[in-house]
Amino acid sequence: MQTRRNLTLAALGTAVAGGWSGRASAAPGVFTQGGLALGGYDPAAYWTTKKAAKGEQSFSFDWNGVTWVFASQANRDAFAASPAKYAPAFNGYCPFCLAGGKLVPGVGNYWDISNGKLYLLLSARVRDDFIMKVDYYVERATAYWAKLS
Repeated sequence: MQTRRNLTLAALGTAVAGGWSGRASAAPGVFTQGGLALGGYDPAAYWTTKKAAKGEQSFSFDWNGVTWVFASQANRDAFAASPAKYAPAFNGYCPFCLAGGKLVPGVGNYWDISNGKLYLLLSARVRDDFIMKVDYYVERATAYWAKLS
């Protein structure tokens, strides 16, 4: 049954994905905005300070074809030593939306670390739903992600 919330998320997902994702036939690279991975959020900060933090250009590192920025030199160095450990799952795209067949970038302020992976999510409400059924959403997101490859 379609609910207003589902229809709203679907409409938002379509609009956002259309604006940020030019490729529907291949799994997208790392989500970038303004030329920076994750829209300028520091991927290591989620692990080191347990908070979302914007990075600074003075602490940048190029990896996987994009520029990543960090809030501190220590975070930059940690990421440079092990990028796959700190980079978000699904290249920064929201697993809740992917589970529903929508390619929508996550938002830096809404995130979760589960099963040793960082997930960026669309909103607080999506994060709350995701946390309640992480394995379910990750499994469905993984299946959809594979179809994009």
